[in-house]
This record gives sequence, structure tokens and C-alpha cells, in this order.
Amino acid sequence: MISNNDLSERRKYQRNYMRLYRKNNPEYYKNELNIRNEWIKNNPEYHVWNQSYYNWRLRKTAIQKLGGKCVICGIEDVRILQINHKNGGGNEEVNNSGKGNIAFYRDIVKGKRLIDDLEVRCANHNVLYEYERGKRNDFTNYQPKVRKWNGGMVSA
Repeated sequence: MISNNDLSERRKYQRNYMRLYRKNNPEYYKNELNIRNEWIKNNPEYHVWNQSYYNWRLRKTAIQKLGGKCVICGIEDVRILQINHKNGGGNEEVNNSGKGNIAFYRDIVKGKRLIDDLEVRCANHNVLYEYERGKRNDFTNYQPKVRKWNGGMVSA
């Protein structure tokens, strides 16, 4: 049985070896790309499924790295957990970076992004947090003005 450390070292070695091989043999890389693109064209449903599964695994790993459970209630169901930016600005970070959610998760997993200002919350507590910070409108005490019909004119 190979230990995880040995396995990661082997993967690093193989990755570097293939990187150098592709650099020194560009025809190999071109052929690999053609084979991959042909497969994607012939198997679009599998490609979409593979991408979805990869994205789900990446999101799950990022959530696990941040604690894996809601900081308020402790629920661990990954389907309803969300990554919350403690200082706000989550939408701006993801949307304005031009990378999207997947690159955001990848940066967390690979350690390229600091995680000091991130926490995991369930969907309910994340929405409540947004209400508390004023990011969502709270209409619980809203009283609409009643307008009366006044013979052709509406008065408040």
C-alpha cells in the first residue's frame, strides 16, 4: 500500500514529467487535444456529467477545508452549505474576477486564497446574515399605502 505522501510525490513527478514531455514534443500535445475534442463532440452528455461531478467535488472539498459545517447550527449537509464572506463582497469577488465560482473553489482548495474572511453557513443562516447586514430588503413591517378611488382621481 502506498502512503498518501508517496502518492502525492508520485503525482507531482508524473505531472512534471508530462509537462516537459509535452513541451518537447508538441505534436503529442496536438494529437491529445484532437482526441479529447473528438471525444467531447461524440459524448456531450458524459462531458457535461463529468464537468458537473468535478465542480461538485471541488465545491465539497472547499467547504470541507473551511470546516465542513454551518458555524451557527452545525449542519453538515453539503447540499445546503454555502461559503459566506464575513466582510461582504462575495458577489463582487466572484463576478468581477472573471473566473467564476469554480476558480474561487479551486483557489480555496489549492491554498491560493486566504480563508481568514470566509466561513461556512447553511442557506438559511446565510440569508439571515444578509438581512442583518442590510443586503436584502426586509418587508415584514411594511404597510402599503391604501389608495381610495375618488371619482376619477386617486388620493393617498
